[in-house]
Amino acid sequence: HDDVVPHLLPDVLVHCRAGSAPVVVHSPCVSVAGRAAPPRLCAVFRGILEPLPVEGTMVGQWQLQHQNDVISKLTIRMSNSCTRLNLALVGGGRSCVADLRHACSGSEVGRTASEADASLHETWLYASLPSQELDLRVQLMHGDTLLVQFRQQAEGIAELSSQVRTARAVRKRDFAAMIGECPKKEQPDTYRSRVFTRQLAVSNLWHLREEEARATRRRPADRTPAEQSLVRRLASRVDSEIAFAEEKLAAL
Repeated sequence: HDDVVPHLLPDVLVHCRAGSAPVVVHSPCVSVAGRAAPPRLCAVFRGILEPLPVEGTMVGQWQLQHQNDVISKLTIRMSNSCTRLNLALVGGGRSCVADLRHACSGSEVGRTASEADASLHETWLYASLPSQELDLRVQLMHGDTLLVQFRQQAEGIAELSSQVRTARAVRKRDFAAMIGECPKKEQPDTYRSRVFTRQLAVSNLWHLREEEARATRRRPADRTPAEQSLVRRLASRVDSEIAFAEEKLAAL
């Protein structure tokens, strides 16, 4: 429409009318030679657009300059499911990506930061990068300033952290099935085919006494009252050892 032409300022207009051939009309801003004028810039990008994170949506990227003039870059991004907030050192690969967490509460691991935490100001979020032997914490200040603090991990913390993660995984997967905590009940043949592999995984972390091994070879539903009591004491011992390791890790 003619009334919107002054606002759009197109290089070329094509007028169409029924029964007539299209008529091409050049805009007054076109040069005498008939070439279109250079397009006007309507927006300017500022900042680093590439490389974008391999996964998830970028929240922001900051440049860190250390006291010795070494410059590195740090990215904060959302996971694909928008349920976790990640921290990544640019160029470090997957070993330099970690979930951001809130501060620990006693022996409890701090909850994972989520999408809602991406805009929190003056709240510390923590991350651990065992591959770099670094602990970091970040805080979004007013505006777009990110306060970053880091320290070298205490000796042995990376190994202890790996042990705690392994213990949690075995406790949740193999040990839970052995003591009957899994909601899905296995058939007798299925349990018997898997029990030795599970016992091996558990015994690599916690010593299984002979009577405990014998009791856990039987399906939870088939155990005698004495065996059930023995398995409950075993579960209490395993949970206590995991809690002790978590407390030790939190104190480092």
